[in-house]
Amino acid sequence: MTTPDQPIPADSHTDHATERPGGVRGWHVLVMTFAIIVAVPLITIASLHFADRHIGEPEPLSWANRASWQVNMVQGTSLERGPMSSARNNQTYFELDSPITPEQEQAVWRCGQLLLQPPELFADARTGEALREAVAEHPELFYTHYALAMWARQTQAGDVWEQHMAEAMRLAPRCLVVPLVGAGGEPVANRQAGSIRVSITKVIDDEIDESLALPFLLWSDDLGLAYLPLYAGKYRVQGFDLNAPGTKPIRKIDGWFAIPGQVSRLPGVRIVE
Repeated sequence: MTTPDQPIPADSHTDHATERPGGVRGWHVLVMTFAIIVAVPLITIASLHFADRHIGEPEPLSWANRASWQVNMVQGTSLERGPMSSARNNQTYFELDSPITPEQEQAVWRCGQLLLQPPELFADARTGEALREAVAEHPELFYTHYALAMWARQTQAGDVWEQHMAEAMRLAPRCLVVPLVGAGGEPVANRQAGSIRVSITKVIDDEIDESLALPFLLWSDDLGLAYLPLYAGKYRVQGFDLNAPGTKPIRKIDGWFAIPGQVSRLPGVRIVE
């Protein structure tokens, strides 16, 4: 028998659990393992997602400074399926949310239909009034401003054209530029060469949806460039409707593409008189 002052012999037995100094119990090990394997990756992914959406957002595009914009060529891309997708085929894609509400999409669609009218109808004063009403109802939509700017360009209302193109570019997350060039590759300035349709890809119930297809007029400025304000996302050219004699795309863009940075350039349109 030992006294309180005597050490416990090495071969003695006790029913009390002993721990090494600084040791951890088994449940602590489980918690730490879970945190390392599950929680840390989830937190990292969430942080990167937040940073991508909210940190380092670029300044709005300044129409007056467009000559100094940094412009990159568009990049071909594919649609990749998210980890929770229920797609049953080999096509893959991210879950891409709609950038606008159904009400806003209807306003954009109405403006697009007005823009696609024959030139004599599009230039009518009643079209201009309808587009002004669309801007008043949805001043937050870059496309309403763009459509009104195109009407002003068609009717040679220069102040309205500049004002609403500037607002469209300020509001647009992305912009495509389309060069209009002559037979020798020289810029063709202040020319209308037809229209182009660009779809913004969405995913609804695991199905690809490209119903948000925006029509644009190919009106070049003093630099020989036409400007297409767009939502952020992935895109596909649905087609050109070119009306100038001998006009054709320099190179067809097949499949989906992305816009690196804020502004990217399509191969362009060649006009042969």
